[in-house]
Amino acid sequence: MSLLLLAALALQDPFAGFPEGSWVILERLMKSDGREETRRERKTVVKDGVRIERDRGNGFEDDSVARHIHGKAPEDLKATSSREEDVTVGDRKIRCKVTEYADEREGVRVQIAVWRGADLKIPYRELQMDGPDIAAMPDVLRIEASVRNARGTETQRLKVVSLGEKLKVGARDVECVVEEVDAEAEQGGRKMSGTMKRWLSAAVPGHLVKRTLRADIAGKPVEQTEQAADFEVKK
Repeated sequence: MSLLLLAALALQDPFAGFPEGSWVILERLMKSDGREETRRERKTVVKDGVRIERDRGNGFEDDSVARHIHGKAPEDLKATSSREEDVTVGDRKIRCKVTEYADEREGVRVQIAVWRGADLKIPYRELQMDGPDIAAMPDVLRIEASVRNARGTETQRLKVVSLGEKLKVGARDVECVVEEVDAEAEQGGRKMSGTMKRWLSAAVPGHLVKRTLRADIAGKPVEQTEQAADFEVKK
């Protein structure tokens, strides 16, 4: 594996670049079927990945160390077309290069369109799909992706809606990029749909400051909110 490829893969991790010992505490609330479930976790950067500790009422307990599985870059697929298009985010108009990609092998068909703008510094994130997640580098403003395989179909659309919105984490105001995702899927006759909104900041380990999710899974509504409660970046 080349040094250039290794460097590119290192960037494809929301915890990359944070010194060992840096951490973030995430609090999650999920509502489904008339029940509520809460979870509080601390994620700490360690040499071999990210240590995940869960607070079960007696403080944080070491659960596991997770290695990040890098998202798949759309550039790994065959480009089928390219054009330029203006995208408006807030009061800013951004000229984007729009590239469409497609691939079909072993019964799986993938189609992806990516909008990229110049001079953008959006925190690295990924679009979770059925199969490899899609890597969204700092210049990506929008993604439209669909997957069709033997299990069914899935379509997702991601778009950045704000390049500067402040959220409070603990006592600190954190500047965030805000994006929205809507999705539909059908697997084994079960239909699913949902919308997600997330706030991202390069100042926070893992980049996630807040995420809200509303979904309908085979007629059952699900709501989830996850938010950073505190964080520290080691020197």
